[in-house]
Amino acid sequence: MGLALFSMTMFFAMIFATIHALRDESREQRDRSGNRKIFG
Repeated sequence: MGLALFSMTMFFAMIFATIHALRDESREQRDRSGNRKIFG
């Protein structure tokens, strides 16, 4: 039981970290294109 709970927690943590990283990456790309528009 403890092992199943642990693996489930690790699985959700992995999904959460992946979504968080993808969201940060898209925000960075948006900021970069916005800066290019301002200074271009």
